Amino acid sequence: MLPRMVEIKEIIEEGRDAKTFILDAPWLKGATPGQFLMVWIPEIGERPMSLSSSTSITVKRVGRVTSRLHDMKEGDFIGIRGPYGRGFEISDGKSLLIAGGMGSAPLAFLSERVNKFTALIGARTKDDLVLLRKFSKGELLIATEDGSEGRKGFVTDLIDEIEMKVYDAIYACGPDGMLREILDRAKELNILHKLQISVERYFKCGIGVCGSCVLDPSGVRVCKEGPIFRGEEVFDSEIGRYRRDASGRRVKYGNSKRI
Repeated sequence: MLPRMVEIKEIIEEGRDAKTFILDAPWLKGATPGQFLMVWIPEIGERPMSLSSSTSITVKRVGRVTSRLHDMKEGDFIGIRGPYGRGFEISDGKSLLIAGGMGSAPLAFLSERVNKFTALIGARTKDDLVLLRKFSKGELLIATEDGSEGRKGFVTDLIDEIEMKVYDAIYACGPDGMLREILDRAKELNILHKLQISVERYFKCGIGVCGSCVLDPSGVRVCKEGPIFRGEEVFDSEIGRYRRDASGRRVKYGNSKRI
């Protein structure tokens, strides 16, 4: 599928090196929170980006594609494919949302669809917190690693301030280490069936053809069978242990060793 060119209608500054891009793409209104777009910048490249609402993406400047996107203006055009992937299953009950860093983006979209919720949001510093306004209708707890906003520490430290078992559904998006800790806690409490996590891996095609985003040991494709998985589906997976680089080699966390 070729990218469809769409206009950037509005750009919103979201703290340090993060912006929300509202797109003139009305057909995306049927998207489900947790799904993603493949975003193409002409002459630069294409990357997967989570939807932060039905017609927006929230993006941190981290590489060539995102840097070029950040340099664009309202009225400029980008190419998109999608929405792709499996989104979150929406619960009618009480929900717990846990986001680390830019994991706030898909959960901000989700917060529009769930009813009563508690959101645990973490980042390195106050300046790295994004989209907090989207969580205003629920209870919000914040952690920053330097203590500049909320509790000093990691977002998973906030779990000690709530009771995970009382929630009907638990949703999480963030770094692999965070996801592994949440998976382990859910396993200990026998509530893996309540947990849904958004998994990030290296994408090339975004439609399940190239196989670059498979998870060990099951071989599920993150772009096709995910990026949203239930806890019991991925508890025994590589998440939080290692991931694969662009060449397909395993990269262990905590060091640069490739195997």
